[in-house]
Amino acid sequence: MNFQTTRELFGIFMPHGRFLRKVLGSIGIVIVLAGCSSLPDAINPLEWYEAAKNAIIGKKTEEVTTSRQSSTSELVADRGKAAPGSDKPFPSLGSVPERSVGPNGNKRKRIAESLISDREDTRQYSSKIIQRQNEYKTAGDPTP
Repeated sequence: MNFQTTRELFGIFMPHGRFLRKVLGSIGIVIVLAGCSSLPDAINPLEWYEAAKNAIIGKKTEEVTTSRQSSTSELVADRGKAAPGSDKPFPSLGSVPERSVGPNGNKRKRIAESLISDREDTRQYSSKIIQRQNEYKTAGDPTP
């Protein structure tokens, strides 16, 4: 078999070179997705935003780098320590206390009355009642 072009070669597998396009497209997608996980700061749009925000706010780059170094040093310092609460046994569902009972009817009534009186008492601080300027309309009302 003597093939003159790649179209003739890949025409055996799929007509019009579709096989080659699918393979190259798949490889391209894999490369793009792998490249998204590790971007240098120079081409990372998130770093562009942070740099612009810091330039506007006035945060110096030295402060940014020292804050990054301090956060990584804290992580390194905590690396050998056990997780908090790892020395305690795993809790049992049988040890969960019963749910507390809410306020009884009388207490609820007193709370409701105090809220009503609070609302009425606030009117004494204003000498005039503020009226709405426009009539309130809901989203379903037709526009004039």
